Amino acid sequence: MLWNRLTTVPEGATLLQRTHGAHPIAFSPDGEMILTGHDNAALLWNARSGQKLATYPSRQGIATVAFSPSGDRILTAGAEGVVRIVRTVAAEPPAIMIAHGAAVPFVAFSPDGAMIATGSNDSMARVSDARTGLRLFEIQHPAAVTHIRFSPTGARLATLCADGAARIWDTTKGTLVAGPLPDAAGFVVFNPDGKIFATGGSDGTVRFWSAADGKPAGSVLTHSTGLLAVEFSPDGARVAATSEDGSARLWDFHRREPIGPVLAHPRPARFVGFSRDSRWLLTGSDDGVARLWSTTDGRLTASFRHRESVGGAAWHPDGKSVITASWDGTAREWNLASGQPVGLPLQHAAEVQDVIFSPDGDLILTGCHDGTAQLWDRATRQPLGPALAIGGVVWSVAFSPDGNRILAGGLNRATSARMWPVPAPLDRRSKAEVDDWMRFATGMRLDAGEAFEFLDAGEWKSSRRD
Repeated sequence: MLWNRLTTVPEGATLLQRTHGAHPIAFSPDGEMILTGHDNAALLWNARSGQKLATYPSRQGIATVAFSPSGDRILTAGAEGVVRIVRTVAAEPPAIMIAHGAAVPFVAFSPDGAMIATGSNDSMARVSDARTGLRLFEIQHPAAVTHIRFSPTGARLATLCADGAARIWDTTKGTLVAGPLPDAAGFVVFNPDGKIFATGGSDGTVRFWSAADGKPAGSVLTHSTGLLAVEFSPDGARVAATSEDGSARLWDFHRREPIGPVLAHPRPARFVGFSRDSRWLLTGSDDGVARLWSTTDGRLTASFRHRESVGGAAWHPDGKSVITASWDGTAREWNLASGQPVGLPLQHAAEVQDVIFSPDGDLILTGCHDGTAQLWDRATRQPLGPALAIGGVVWSVAFSPDGNRILAGGLNRATSARMWPVPAPLDRRSKAEVDDWMRFATGMRLDAGEAFEFLDAGEWKSSRRD
């Protein structure tokens, strides 16, 4: 409960009902937020309305809480002897909206970060200025746009349409370069130099085309059933594709020959992605398992298990771990060397459809079926601010190449793609700086045994003068 110190009359809402015990509490320097510590979490509140703004979980309770002098960071000290510093992101940042007339499931940044492409069920693909969100040009299709992809140089934009055709567009003029190209109901992807692109069709074939004029570029690759995903390796030497029957194949792109046996999954595999060094292939399947394969011989080397379907996955920039998004409501990071989880899972209130690391690897962005995208601090496994709402199932999420903006698009009621700024990074602090801050703000310190102890009055006054 908040009280007016002059009238001694309570103001605003009761923040949290408790039946016993006292818990730490701190006001932000500007008086606009309140931080409270509890048995299993620290909670951030709006001091005026009493609305809960953020939750910072703790395994064994919060012993003390504090704000940084600038108010942009909070400190929590747990009963288990762990001190955490977390960014304070109290409210949803302002979003730039790119409106369509129907759901916008597909979004992408151009490689240089200057443009945004959005593909919508309203039959429109739109290219917008990534800084302002203003429309640069839009492209009318005969049916819903089912996939979009920029070329590696950003000079071309590939679109797929529900009419089963692929089209290639010049992004400087908004004009058609090639297409409509038939039998492209699944995915479209460019090779690393952007000169060739591949389409995956419902007939089970991967076709290759020239990005310059749309002419066929060599023989096709054949699968037994319709394709769900196609990807080039970063070195351009291999192509991977997954099928509705659960099979995936790894191909030598130049020879158009299979590498190793069929990569078998008991249910459809909806995600495929290569490591940056092209040595490994990751697949995600409806059986709840993500699998790691060697690209030299197609050998299975590791499996990462969820309780439900794996809808998306991403490689960490250092290549040492991957993160998987599952319909069990979690995103989990996995160490490739050990095959074990890295830290705690990122818990969500609904199925997680997509996940991606920031370019520097410090942040994680997830998209959920409850219509929200969530930004996470990878080191602390804590959410950065509230969930970001788009109004429908979040189908795809993206970071800008510089890591300063995030983008989300979705299905159902999500009739606009939305872009938000990423909060400023948390300064890295030495242990000595954390100790000094803790003494100043809380009057406590960690002793040699990592237990909390109170400073005497003289020490605390001295720390505050310093």
